[in-house]
Amino acid sequence: MTSRHVTAPVTRGGVKSQLPKELLNASLFPWESGSSSTFFITHLSTMNLTTVEKTLEGGCTCRTVRYRLTSKPLIVHCCHCTWCQRETGSAFAINALFPAEDVIHLNEEPITIKIPSLSGRGQIIARCPRCSAAVWSNYAGGGPAIRFIRVGTLDEPGETVPDVHIYTSTKVPWVVLPDGVEVFEEYYDVAKVWGKETSERRFEVLERVKSGKGV
Repeated sequence: MTSRHVTAPVTRGGVKSQLPKELLNASLFPWESGSSSTFFITHLSTMNLTTVEKTLEGGCTCRTVRYRLTSKPLIVHCCHCTWCQRETGSAFAINALFPAEDVIHLNEEPITIKIPSLSGRGQIIARCPRCSAAVWSNYAGGGPAIRFIRVGTLDEPGETVPDVHIYTSTKVPWVVLPDGVEVFEEYYDVAKVWGKETSERRFEVLERVKSGKGV
């Protein structure tokens, strides 16, 4: 029997990284002998399999609006601000940030409405024209170039884990944050949190939109 090996890159907050060398060489068959197989079994249980790069799709409740994401997210937010709490009727909102050019519409177009926001500059919410489910938002900082995809509208929302928790100063007290996550009482310094590669990717997207070559 021929062994197969794990070779897929993994991402964290949209930034690609590589699996440990031992895991890349590990057999997928636990009955095969050798330390690499043992390493694989030990680490597979703790590795976030959702970080393996894959194509994601989602949409509204009635499936009138459907979309496909053709890239990895820039970052995934879990926002605990009172505005998100009020707008969603929940304790927080989870948004995955994607370049708008990487959000492919598969069915009918959503309708958009503008509502007030914490910054005072407003936000645009895209909703299904039939069931009114919100599928993404655009905020003033990224304009039309960056879409905040509502993670709950993904077909497999449980696979997209927040990279950062923001505005935790207004987090409801019964929500317990996981150990080891990045937490900010308000917002954060994008350059420091996103890193060079992702920040450059965001800059390129914004520049394309400004020049008329993007969305």
